[in-house]
Amino acid sequence: MPRTLFALPTETQSSWLDILPPSPRSSSPPKRTPHATPQMLSRIHAVKDSLSIIRLSFNTRIYMSFSHKHNGFYCVHCTPRATYGACGPTCPLLRLQKSYGPFFDVADEDWYRQLASDKAKYREITHDMAARGTTVYASTVARWERAVAKLRKGIEVPSEHWESEGWRYVKIVDKRKGIEFKKEWSFEGAWGRGPGLEGEVAPEVRKRKLGGSVDADGSYRLVENIAKRVKRM
Repeated sequence: MPRTLFALPTETQSSWLDILPPSPRSSSPPKRTPHATPQMLSRIHAVKDSLSIIRLSFNTRIYMSFSHKHNGFYCVHCTPRATYGACGPTCPLLRLQKSYGPFFDVADEDWYRQLASDKAKYREITHDMAARGTTVYASTVARWERAVAKLRKGIEVPSEHWESEGWRYVKIVDKRKGIEFKKEWSFEGAWGRGPGLEGEVAPEVRKRKLGGSVDADGSYRLVENIAKRVKRM
């Protein structure tokens, strides 16, 4: 009788699975859940701050478009309610009804043509953030950041645009004295000093009117002369 390598099913073993049970499967790893870490919350707050700035731009653009539509006679409070002067004595609707015509056609402006599409993108971002909350993945926050950065690019003021470009359009260098106005320059730090241009503006006129003196190099010394007069008193 040929020899078998394994026992065949019998009355007590009714299935091949009883002889060759399936190998146990490895358990799948637990699903990763997002956590609201301090770094993630900081990024979300930064996105919300940018959205508030974008909202201000929308309000300004909407007001300008309605003002142009009504030839300047538009009030945010009174026009929708069909009233005049309800907001106070400075209501634009209380001015003389004389139209001077628009200074420009808003239909030709990029900010006006993009208003509807920008508002739709703004609503999409804000609704998604409200629905998901703060417990989100890093990839979701990165998607919000990219969308907000693209949306804010179209409403930058010149200083914000120049800063993103590295201030290469507004670098002012005095080649004569080597003075450079860098990003960290401020009026507070330079108050009273200036770039040294005060000696170039009619020193003889200033001497006659203000009583100051002019040095040999053309520098004007009004402050020093006033201090000397105070000491003499």
